[in-house]
Order: sequence, then structure tokens, then C-alpha cells
Amino acid sequence: MKTELTVDRLEDILSYYGYEAYSGRGMGGRQCLSITIPRYERVFRVLADLIARCDDEQEAAALVRDVAVDDLGLGAVLYWPGIEMPRTASEQED
Repeated sequence: MKTELTVDRLEDILSYYGYEAYSGRGMGGRQCLSITIPRYERVFRVLADLIARCDDEQEAAALVRDVAVDDLGLGAVLYWPGIEMPRTASEQED
């Protein structure tokens, strides 16, 4: 059975790193959850830490399966384009 991550669960997993909104390639301005890693060589270390925060193997698989990476020169941004950033109350009023 394929597990899907929810916004709330991904926020919990990413909370240690301080997630933020990001709009990656081909997203047409949609915003999703992301974390920025200042040194690119730490991408796999951060992914391993995020996997350790998952509840089970299926959740870990969904986390890794759904992630995308953009190169920021020396750093990288990990983002989940299939999980849109929740809109704040003020954004919903617009």
C-alpha cells in the first residue's frame, strides 16, 4: 500500500529544519513546503535525518519518493512539489 504524506505530517517532519514556502521549476507559482541546506554535500545527511523522523517505512518511502532538489550553488533546497504550502487566513481572504 502506497502511503501519501499530508501537509501536517510533512510540517512535523521538517519542523527541526525550519521549513518555508518554495516554488520550484514547473510549479507555475504554486508554493510547497521546503527546507534549505546551506552545503550541498549535506543533502543525504539531512534526508537520512528526515527519514529517521518518519513513523514507518511507508512514510519514509513517500518522503524520499516525492522530494525534488534544486541546486543553489553551494547549497540546495529540498522541496515536495506535490504537497502545496497551506495558505494563511490572510491569503485566503485575497
